Amino acid sequence: MSAVLNDLKTALVSWLQTLPELSGFTFADRPGPPSARPTVMLGAAAMRPWSTDTMVGADCDWTLTLLTETGSFQTVQAAASAIQAGFRSASIAPVGAVTLAHRVTSVTIDHDSAQDTERAVLRLSLLADFGDDL
Repeated sequence: MSAVLNDLKTALVSWLQTLPELSGFTFADRPGPPSARPTVMLGAAAMRPWSTDTMVGADCDWTLTLLTETGSFQTVQAAASAIQAGFRSASIAPVGAVTLAHRVTSVTIDHDSAQDTERAVLRLSLLADFGDDL
């Protein structure tokens, strides 16, 4: 299933890169230096197998963290809002899969004084159907 998870992650990042509000952001899987901000960090996924009598799939959750410099609260807020607004209807499916549901399950926007950043943390959930390919 790790290949499937990788394909879903690639599809998710591809969709995020289409959002104009994220056009100036770099994408990473770990925190970078302050000079790399604004940054979108896609954390490790939690994936649970999901199936019915006719379908095999996975229920995946990701933590998405947006980091910007202090004083750019509106930038991080606009980016988080764009993700929330578009995620439910987003086209996020690797080849051979159908995504059945997308949800933003939580959003926290705050100022991290220790890191001197504005931060949004979104929890994304995606239910994918892979037919009988797994």
